[in-house]
Amino acid sequence: MSVRRAGTLGAAPLAALCTLLLFVGSAGAQQAPQPTASPAQLYVTVLAKSGTPLKGATVDVSTLSGTSGRSTNSEGLARFSDLPPGAATVQVQLNGWSPAGKRITLSAGKRTDLALTLEPHEAPERPEAPESPGPSSTTTPRPTAPER
Repeated sequence: MSVRRAGTLGAAPLAALCTLLLFVGSAGAQQAPQPTASPAQLYVTVLAKSGTPLKGATVDVSTLSGTSGRSTNSEGLARFSDLPPGAATVQVQLNGWSPAGKRITLSAGKRTDLALTLEPHEAPERPEAPESPGPSSTTTPRPTAPER
């Protein structure tokens, strides 16, 4: 006759209990989907060197997700509201003005304000043409006869 102590389990019931605990524990251990980061906002103001807002400038923002473009309004402002957080490059162009650009870092759920100043294109200097001589008014000296 075998004697069992009260409160102890045999090997088979103990193995079954461990298997059940592992199964229940692993079912709850599945990772929840990672939430996507909140988009970043970027407000770019484009100004002339004098401080005057420049309307109609093209503003391009390049991120790892691609490039977005906008034109500035009458206040010189271009708004971007759905950009991924992280590194970005901002490029601004406007006919008659030198382009400008800047590398920035966008933060999730935050607004970044950026002001870029453009300088007018200077017309390339053209060398002045030498003055053209008018009709020739020089005379060719004649040999003189020796004096006697």
